[in-house]
This record gives sequence, structure tokens and C-alpha cells, in this order.
Amino acid sequence: MPGSTGSFENVIRSLRSASTIARTRGRLALVEDLLGQGSASLLSVHRLVQVFPEEDHSIIRDLIDCQLTDQIDCRVVDNYLSAHSHQALGSAVYALEPRTRREDAVYEQVVRVCIDTGSNRALVETTTGPALSPIE
Repeated sequence: MPGSTGSFENVIRSLRSASTIARTRGRLALVEDLLGQGSASLLSVHRLVQVFPEEDHSIIRDLIDCQLTDQIDCRVVDNYLSAHSHQALGSAVYALEPRTRREDAVYEQVVRVCIDTGSNRALVETTTGPALSPIE
């Protein structure tokens, strides 16, 4: 029966398409979640660094604003394009010199957020790195 072969091939194509769409949606959901976590963490750092002297927390806050702006502008094209602002923020955070117990406690939290944000960025790269099929 010649007609049944074409029908079987159509079913297989439909199943592949559905699977590809599901994988793409899964990737998108993961990337959105990771970027959302990173943005929320950076906003918490924005508040936390207030315990440091004005000059220090002003620099960190400006770099956070820059990082969030770059992330919004670049993630549509390539998450890697916002790496420079992420690295500048991390360097500024690591350069902070806590002078009080309170600053020391906040410093530890802020460093942890920077590490977690870097891990999330790596996961975004890993998630978006694998080649997509022509349908994706």
C-alpha cells in the first residue's frame, strides 16, 4: 500500500516536530529562569552594599545597573556579549575591603551572589550552546 508509507512518514515528522518544540520550550524556560534568578540576586546586592562607604557602594550599584542593562540588551543576541559587565562587577565586588563585622557579613553574601550569578551564566551558555535543529 503506497499511501500508508507517506502517512507513516508524516506521523514520524509530526512526532519529531513536537519533540523539537518541547525541547526548545524547555530550553527557553530554563534560560528565562536562570536569568531571572540572576537579576533578582543582583537587585538584592544593590540593596546589600549600602553598608559599605558611599564611594564603594556607588561604584557597585552603577556596575549592577550596567550589568542588568547589558543583560537585557544582549541576551536576545548572545549572553556572551554581556560578559564584560559581569566581569567588571565581579572584580569590583572582590576588591571591596570590609572594615566592620557587618560589612564582612554582607561581603560574604555579595561574593556568594557573584559566584552564583557566574554559575547561572555558565548554565545559560551550556543550555543555549548545543546546536538547534533546522526546525528549532
